[in-house]
Amino acid sequence: MPIPEPHVPHESVQTWRGFLIHIATVTIGLLIAIALEQCVEAAHHLHQRHQLQHDLREEAERNRTVLTMDTGLGSESEWFRGALAAIKAAPAGDAVLLALPPSSCIPGTIGANGTSGSVQTKYQMPSDTVWTTARDAGLIIRLPVGEARMYARLAHNYALQAAARDRFAYACERIDSLHTRYAAATPDPRREAWTLNRAQANDLAAAAADADTALRALMWRTRWNLRFEDGIARGATSYDELLMSPVSDAH
Repeated sequence: MPIPEPHVPHESVQTWRGFLIHIATVTIGLLIAIALEQCVEAAHHLHQRHQLQHDLREEAERNRTVLTMDTGLGSESEWFRGALAAIKAAPAGDAVLLALPPSSCIPGTIGANGTSGSVQTKYQMPSDTVWTTARDAGLIIRLPVGEARMYARLAHNYALQAAARDRFAYACERIDSLHTRYAAATPDPRREAWTLNRAQANDLAAAAADADTALRALMWRTRWNLRFEDGIARGATSYDELLMSPVSDAH
C-alpha cells in the first residue's frame, strides 16, 4: 500500500499565525506518514514471524517422523555385541573360527534404505532447511529471543547428531573391510564363516566395540532431538518449556 505524502498548503504565509499553522500542518503530516509506514512495516514483520513459526513447526512434524524411523537403527548393535561375545567365547589359541550373521554394515550408508534384502534398517538425516534459510536471510530476529535460542540449540544438536552419524559410518566401513578380508558365505544364508588369527580377531573386536559405542552415541542424540521436535510440534516456544513438555507415547 503506497504511503501518502504530506503536502504543504499552496497559499503564501504572511503572518506568524499562518507560519505556525504551516509548520504544524507539515509536522502532523510527517508524523502521520511515519506512523502509517511503521504500522505497515510492523504488520509485515508480524506476518514474517507467524510464517516462520508455522514453517518451523511443520518441519518439526516431518522430523519427528524421520527421527522415529531412525531410532530403529539401534537394532544393529545386536551384530556388534554378538561378534564381541563370539570372540570372547572363542577357545584359546591362534586360530579363531566364528559363525556370525551377515553384517548390516554397507559402505556409503548406515541404513540400507531398501538397497539390501537382508538389512532392513533405515536412516535419514532430519532437515533443518527452514532454520538455515531463515538464519541466512536474517529473519531470526523476527522470533522472540527464547524461541530463537531454542531453535539455535536444536541446530547445534543436529550438528552433533551428524558428527555421531559420521563416526558410526566410519566404524561400520571398517567392519565391512574386515568382512571382505576374513568372512565367507556358508550354505546357511543366515550365517557367515569368519576365519581369523588372534590378532585379526582382536581387530574385529575393536571395530565392533567402536561401532557399538558410536551407534549408542548416535541413538542417544537421535532420541534427544526427537524429544526436541516432539516438544516443538506440541507448541513449545522455549527450551525450558520444551524440557517440561511430555513425550509422545509412541516414543
